[in-house]
Amino acid sequence: MPGNFMVTDEEALWVAGFVRSLSRVRNEPLGGDPGRGQELYGGAKCATCHIVEGQGSSIGPELTMVGARRGPEFLRTAVDCWRCV
Repeated sequence: MPGNFMVTDEEALWVAGFVRSLSRVRNEPLGGDPGRGQELYGGAKCATCHIVEGQGSSIGPELTMVGARRGPEFLRTAVDCWRCV
C-alpha cells in the first residue's frame, strides 16, 4: 500500500471484516502439485514480498490463508504477480 495511505482503527476493522467476507468460496479441487508450487514459490523468491506461515516479508499480502479466502480462478490469475518483480 502506498506510504501515505492511512486508516483509522475503525476503518481497519471495516477492512478486516471485508477480508474475512472473502472466505465464502466454493470448495473445489484444484489439481496441480503443491510440492512443485512450493519449489516455484521459493525459486521465484516470492517471500521477498509475501509471508507464508510466518516466513517472508510483509511488502505484499500475507498468503498463508489466501486459499481459504479466494477461489481457484482468482488464485490462478493472481499467481502471475512474480513477473512484476
